[in-house]
Amino acid sequence: MVIRLVLLIAVIALTWASECLAESASCVRCHDGCSGERAVQQHQEGLLSTLACVDCHRGNPTTLRRQLAHYRLIEANHSWYRFTESDVVRRGQHLVDLLACRRCHVLAGKGNPLAADLDRLYQQVLPDEVVASIRVPAFFMPDFSLQQGDVDALVNVIFAAGLKPQWASSQPPQVIHFENGVDEKNLFEKHCGSCHRLLTAKQGGLGTGAIAPNLSGLFSSFYPKTHKDNQPWDIQGLKKWIKNPRAIRPLTRMLPVVLQEQEMTKLIDETWPLNVKEPLP
Repeated sequence: MVIRLVLLIAVIALTWASECLAESASCVRCHDGCSGERAVQQHQEGLLSTLACVDCHRGNPTTLRRQLAHYRLIEANHSWYRFTESDVVRRGQHLVDLLACRRCHVLAGKGNPLAADLDRLYQQVLPDEVVASIRVPAFFMPDFSLQQGDVDALVNVIFAAGLKPQWASSQPPQVIHFENGVDEKNLFEKHCGSCHRLLTAKQGGLGTGAIAPNLSGLFSSFYPKTHKDNQPWDIQGLKKWIKNPRAIRPLTRMLPVVLQEQEMTKLIDETWPLNVKEPLP
């Protein structure tokens, strides 16, 4: 009985090994996985003995038909997401902080849910779709005019987070409404919207300007610390800035905005309400 059990385990192991070899062989019939110095480094870091081609590149290794084999394919420049200590992913993480992506997006379970949840993209879209959304951003997303290498780094860090998504199942998706026309009754539209844009949780996108910073998530910990002396923005700091910007930054092009105290309070409460100032944990 013991001998039969050992033989059965051996047969299963050999079958599994042969399937893995067949999968790898199916890919490398057309692709040399060790061509290029960068590819060699990537494959060595990834320990190919534990990863199959499809673990990084997706696709279908059971067919030789090109269109089927390349189904949902991830090409080499976007396949570093499994190597979280690689220079590419580290660069992407740096860019996420530098560009303050989390002021609007959730990434790796952290951020403001004002726009698309980036943790879901790995399962839902192809890398080229993410590239296109960065290259030609939605109306209320800043155009960062990034080099191709930086765009690729962002795709890799987004996909790295998508491998182990941290979705808040109890929290419903945020719905953003993009309304037509400008509401002159809205204080942000009236006094700020000609230069600034932002996304809000309750009013959707506000503003039409692109010559001044995007103010989405201004009071959250993910917004760049661009107040005086590299301090984060808060209500009192914003009020002082609106009343006299050049007292804080002498060379700024922004002029004072004349508002009554009641209008100032209403502008801030409507645009950055207290219940959405705090980021996700």
